[in-house]
Amino acid sequence: MRVDRLADGLWRWTAPHPHRSPERAAEDDLPAAAGSLYVEGDDAVVLVDPLAPADGTPAARRFWEALDADVARTGLPVHVVLTSGRHARSADRVAARYRGACIWAPADAVGPIEAAVDRRFGDGHALPAGLVAFSPGVEGVWESLLLLPRHGALVAGDVLVGTGDGGLRVLPASRIEVPEHERASRHAELVARLRQLLEHALEHVLVSHGEPVLGGARPALAAALAP
Repeated sequence: MRVDRLADGLWRWTAPHPHRSPERAAEDDLPAAAGSLYVEGDDAVVLVDPLAPADGTPAARRFWEALDADVARTGLPVHVVLTSGRHARSADRVAARYRGACIWAPADAVGPIEAAVDRRFGDGHALPAGLVAFSPGVEGVWESLLLLPRHGALVAGDVLVGTGDGGLRVLPASRIEVPEHERASRHAELVARLRQLLEHALEHVLVSHGEPVLGGARPALAAALAP
């Protein structure tokens, strides 16, 4: 597990996903490790798409000890925010550990979610710790991105992937869940909608897969969305 402090009250960690073999990762063209976020706000501690290490491991002990200490220090309620229904990961484990913890999921998430979701959110919804939801609103793209204005950050699940060279790439048309003949038009809709994010003062794009863009995020996003 790798842990990085990005700013005061903002941490990102990566861990191997237990359900993503190297073969599956290669097939999806996504790294096998997945990124999660710790966001400390004035009103809550929020974990975005949290993936905890396997129970019984030294990494798990260190992870829970650190998180317990932060929750105790702040005295704030704990919330889990999922960018998609497929990113339930360790949400239930977190919620079971902290009394009153709340799990949020996008209103347009489809299919079964492997977590006991308490609340749903839609486009523009103000979430705990200063997060604001941004839903693409495109059929076949069942994910919400999250804006974190106080840090100039954009949080993405699968819609944006870090390329490892300071750049970003957009979810390919082949992974949009509509009939094949509709994918090109839906992908164009997605790119057009994501261009609206360029209106925000973005410094960082914190992706679930690949390396985040830390600094210079707006030019990187503009390049990814260029025709």
